[in-house]
Formats: sequence, structure tokens, C-alpha cells
Amino acid sequence: MKYERNTSSKVENVKVENYTQHSFLPKAPLIATFRYRALKLSTSLAFCAMVLLSSCTDLSHGDPETIIAGWDAAAGGGTSNIVVSGSSSSAGGGTSVASASRTCTYAAVTPGTTPVTGRLTCPTTGEVYKTVTIGSAIWMAENLNYGTRVNGTAPTANQSNNSVIEKYCYGDDVTKCTTDGGLYQWSEAMGFSSTCNSTPCASSISTGNHQGICPTGWHIPKTAELNALATDLGGSSIAGNKMKTNSGWSINTGTNSSGFSGLPAGYRNNGGGFNDRGVYAFFWEASEDVASYALYRYLYGSYANLIAGSNLKASGFSVRCLRD
Repeated sequence: MKYERNTSSKVENVKVENYTQHSFLPKAPLIATFRYRALKLSTSLAFCAMVLLSSCTDLSHGDPETIIAGWDAAAGGGTSNIVVSGSSSSAGGGTSVASASRTCTYAAVTPGTTPVTGRLTCPTTGEVYKTVTIGSAIWMAENLNYGTRVNGTAPTANQSNNSVIEKYCYGDDVTKCTTDGGLYQWSEAMGFSSTCNSTPCASSISTGNHQGICPTGWHIPKTAELNALATDLGGSSIAGNKMKTNSGWSINTGTNSSGFSGLPAGYRNNGGGFNDRGVYAFFWEASEDVASYALYRYLYGSYANLIAGSNLKASGFSVRCLRD
């Protein structure tokens, strides 16, 4: 899969064959590092997946990356004792001093059905999450909503208090966290010090499952696991429609046949604004790109795809946890 990092303040118009698409993210300034900026002819699996064409364009001088599919996931019920903390780092100081302990219990609710649904319950914090089994993997079917809300409407309003887990609520409205889950900077989601938003911390990412701020026994998905999710749903070119809720989107092609229930929660941009609720769903990966950038996946209302990209770690995206 070939990417290119976009360092401009907006995504430019793209024209492929007879198809003209305007800015993917309809406001400016937006996510300043949206990765697909395809304007010259060649072939690119990443961009083809976005526009559902067999041949399309990308810039020839982008950063190539190979995404490796294949993963393992356990099934079944159990109790998780959650301790949130980061791992140590020799590159960028990845250790977070934030910690929390709460007991969460997972149980399948509809075994024997397709898809299998379940519930993850954390009595001490009041968190209750629906879950769904896709392939052999058990995913949260709701966005994570854990931590102390902090205001996000300022460029300097970062999640920088490493003694607590912090979250943004869209528009600084706590009710949006109730319905959509929290929005997290990458370092916060990973359980790292806030310094990791601007410094390399790849060496702090666990070689196996990386828990981050997920419950013990659950983890932030890596690139290979998200690729496997797409494969389980028939490929990235159609997986997005199966993952989106069938309501709540300004333009909606979703069926939610997977039970993933992807919500258009929007995002908090690195300049302190909130954008595109009802239009986009963004999910962090446990994968660093370069010093200030990390990988993510997103859903867009009128696209059938599950799309990959790279963005500033200081952006606030949703988090979905995956069972170990």
C-alpha cells in the first residue's frame, strides 16, 4: 500500500478519469497531514480503494509502506483488571505516569448468532460497551469513553496532564462523549507521555498487543489487525459500508451488517477546533508513522471504503479497543 503525507493545510481537488472529487474534508484549515494527495497518474491501491476505481492516481514521490495482513485474536468471556500505564521508551520518553484501576467483565450476549454480540462492563466507572465478533476478533462496538474531560477549543489545549487520562468531547459538550465516545490525542490513547505527540516513540509500542488506555485484556489495534478486519468484511473497498451505522451520517451508505456500529464522531483538529461530526469517523492505530504522525483509519459517509491515512498525533480521534 502506497501513501503520501500531505503537509498542506487542506486536501486539494482530485480528478480521476471522469470523476471529480472535491476536498475530502470540507473545511480549511483541516487535518493538515491528510495522507492521500493523489494528483498524478500511476497506480495506488490506497487511492483506488478510496474512489472505487481500478486505476487512479498518486504522487510518484510518496513514502511507500507495506501493510502486512494476518493476526490472531482470542475469544470467550472473562474479567479484566484495568491498570492504565505506558511503557518505557528510550526514544522520546514514552512512559506515562497516568494510571487507573477498575474491574471490567466481558460476556457474550448472543452466542451462536451472526454476528456474535457481547458486553464489556466496568461497574466502578459506569462504563458499559457493546461488543461484536467479526471473523475471529472481538471488537468494541462503541467508541471508548474513559477519562476526565478537558476543553479542546484552543491550539494549546493538549492532553498534557500525564497524571490523569484525559479526553475531549466534541464541541466541549459532555453529552457528545455520552453518545459518541471521547476524542483522544495519539499519545493519550497509547498511554504515553504527551511528549510523544512530537517525538518518536515507536520503540515504546509493544511488540505484541498494545493496551494503551484500553482495559486489560484489550488493546489498540495495529495496522495488520485493521487490514484483517477489512479482509473479514470482504476487502477495504466495501468494508466501510458494513462498518457504518445506518443512521447519524449526513450522507449515508452504511448498512452496519458487521455490527461494528461506526459513528460519525468527527475529530478535534490540532489547532483546537472540532470538525465534521456527522461526516467522518476516525480511529487511531497503535502504529507510528514519523515523529509527529501516527496512522489511523477512517470512514466517510458516501464512501464504501475503510480508508488508511497518517495524521498529526495531536489530533483528537476516536478509539476502538480489540480483545487480546
